[in-house]
Amino acid sequence: MTSLLVIGRQPIILKYVIRVSKNKKMNFKYIIFSLSFSVFCLSATAQDINSFFQKTDSFFRSAVKNGNVDYSSLNRNNTELEELIMLVSQINPKSLTSLERKAFLINSYNILVIKEVVRNYPIHSVQKVNGFFEKIKHNIGGSEWSLNQIENDQIRKEFKDPRVHFVLNCAAVSCPPIAKFAYNPILLDNQLDSQTTFAINDSSFIYEKNGKNYISNIFRWYKEDFTENGTVLDFINKYRTKNLNPENRIIHYPYDWVLNDFSNNTFLESNGSDSQITRSNSFIQTYTPSSMLEKNQIEFQLYNNLYTQTSFRNNDRKKVNLGVRENYFTGLINILYGVSEDRKWNVGLNLNLRTVRIDQKESSPLAVLTFRKNDRKNRSGISSLGPTIKLAPFKSSSISIKSSFLIPITKDNEGIEQIIVDSQSVNRFPFFDWDRFTWWNQFFFDKNLGLKWQLFLEGDLLFRFAKSADSYPDNNPRENYLDTPLSGFISYFPSGNTTVYLMLQYSPRFGLNKIEGNQRVNSFNVQGDFAQAGIGLKYQITGKIGLEVLYSNFFTSANQGAGNTFNLGFRYIN
Repeated sequence: MTSLLVIGRQPIILKYVIRVSKNKKMNFKYIIFSLSFSVFCLSATAQDINSFFQKTDSFFRSAVKNGNVDYSSLNRNNTELEELIMLVSQINPKSLTSLERKAFLINSYNILVIKEVVRNYPIHSVQKVNGFFEKIKHNIGGSEWSLNQIENDQIRKEFKDPRVHFVLNCAAVSCPPIAKFAYNPILLDNQLDSQTTFAINDSSFIYEKNGKNYISNIFRWYKEDFTENGTVLDFINKYRTKNLNPENRIIHYPYDWVLNDFSNNTFLESNGSDSQITRSNSFIQTYTPSSMLEKNQIEFQLYNNLYTQTSFRNNDRKKVNLGVRENYFTGLINILYGVSEDRKWNVGLNLNLRTVRIDQKESSPLAVLTFRKNDRKNRSGISSLGPTIKLAPFKSSSISIKSSFLIPITKDNEGIEQIIVDSQSVNRFPFFDWDRFTWWNQFFFDKNLGLKWQLFLEGDLLFRFAKSADSYPDNNPRENYLDTPLSGFISYFPSGNTTVYLMLQYSPRFGLNKIEGNQRVNSFNVQGDFAQAGIGLKYQITGKIGLEVLYSNFFTSANQGAGNTFNLGFRYIN
């Protein structure tokens, strides 16, 4: 009996056998049968758990390459993975010793993360899988747990070991590198120390620069795990070969949720050591318009749009020659700031810088950039500005909403005011921008179509609310407008820092109040529409700076323009 107790498995059965053996009325054969059955259960459990550790070790040695997972190969052949998933569902963690249970749960977590990635493969990030960590349930020993429950309610709660954060695989490139072996109860303490030391001394995971200590968000999200016996920096320096300076300011750099896919990180574009762009730090693919910023992260975007036309289309969609060239340049400045820990909320500011030029038909569209003095044919200035807010209504999804409220700040944006020239009444200024309050709502969605392709959709609602009649130079009321552009983009990623895309947009305009005489009459009427198609290119120069160019053509419209756009964008993310 002593040897069985030392093994430490199935304590309830053993206690029962000991108890019944003391009952003199019990049949001796029954006692022998009970003991034999207990030993059989213990042996079966031992065989299962030993088989699990052996098979898991073999699996990780073949599936992990350079700290990443070869999901592509697993997607083609997942027989070994399916066998492990079956073992995970059959082994009850409560039947194991403490060390066995700890190693079993760590390995099971990593296996189940890989299982869920392969089930959704190809994906660019697990953040695109709804409920990846918190909703999707997995079978462990007959119990259904989410990944968050395995990590927080089982591993962290029971073992209270901060080192587990450096061995759990979250399937993102900002996770510590995944080990090329299974965690074994006999070696577990040394393995945990080794992986923690390796991660904390990795110069891409923790580094010192310009008097600041840059550390992973793991130390912020799970701060209480690292501060039980000191500060976060104390814990880090315990494992560092070269201590971080405690006088430096600590910066939690943005967490990169790009998939830790071996086949997704095999190329490197370089124009020098400061401009190396791998797929793992390509914000072109990571921060699509539907993506949210991390807390304290900043995005600055300047998008320059030059629209030029020499004709427009009437209500019958027929071209009408203007006899002149009309050029409208807009510099849209958008600043966003991450404010929430869970990447739910971003806030910011929009500002529109505009310039207009009415010129000879043969003139260059670029003449608008001379910013001449305001007159009947030229106008420049800041036309509107306002706050913006962006939110992700669904956790771990590819949907986000951005809402901005733009306030006109330039007098007579719409060029209504009249002056007398040669005994005739003419507009003092050309149309510059809408002289109305604009509530601009954008709905974003993206979906990866394999590793190289992505679909992005945007639907907008622009409510343009006219001001009171006495706010306009002619003292007449204006109609409220609703614009509802729908846009689709297909992107192709030839490399980690380059995107080529096609776009198509259709935008109808509706009048919300018809003007009859000097009165608004409740009505809903179609004002016109336009459709444009274009081709664009994005290029990431450094890890923080990217450029974008786009050309588009307005190929059909009703009561709208018939021109082209030339676009140049600049984006900075820190």
